Amino acid sequence: GYLTRARGVVCAPEQILVVRGTQQAVDLAVRLLVDPGQGVVLEEPRYTGFSFCATAHGAEVVHVPVDEHGLRVERLDAIRDARLAFVTPSHQFPTGGVLPLARRIALLEWARTRDAWLFEDDYDGEFRFAGHPLESLQSLDGHGRVLYSGTASKVLFPALRIGWLVVPTSLLGVFRSALALSDTGTATIEQLAFADLIREGHLERHARRMRAKLGARR
Repeated sequence: GYLTRARGVVCAPEQILVVRGTQQAVDLAVRLLVDPGQGVVLEEPRYTGFSFCATAHGAEVVHVPVDEHGLRVERLDAIRDARLAFVTPSHQFPTGGVLPLARRIALLEWARTRDAWLFEDDYDGEFRFAGHPLESLQSLDGHGRVLYSGTASKVLFPALRIGWLVVPTSLLGVFRSALALSDTGTATIEQLAFADLIREGHLERHARRMRAKLGARR
């Protein structure tokens, strides 16, 4: 419910995997979707955690430049063997560009026609200080090609190692099995407290207060 209200995410509860921060979600995606030697598309400049994981798993890293609006999606046409692309469309990391709607649609079409997957890192989607916020890339995905990742570390504090990965239904079985085998679980007490924070409306009130405070500071 929170993801739908805050970011327009379309999913059922069982599609949400709770992970220990975005980095665990990145590792799962690379391990399960990419074979050694297959291409992984990264924005340039980028979050280095993407490239560390891709390189560790033997993927062929392909850098695609960004401009003031984010990923140069038209450059993807020249890439032939990409299995996965990591993108930060709502707030490109680190440059801050917001990917326009036309590019988002083109990116989804690229993934569909190439049988590729998109990993949407929505690390600070709660914070937008100018203009009308665009909903998540996942909300536009009509073909189940987007894995949506979010985290509590930006909206609350970094030491809270709780993240979430919304997985397309076609991948849900293998992702749930891999998570169960590789991790005994994110700390339960923190999850229960975070669930209460959401259920009672405190998280959304906190996000509104912080947007106003940080917007004034900006």
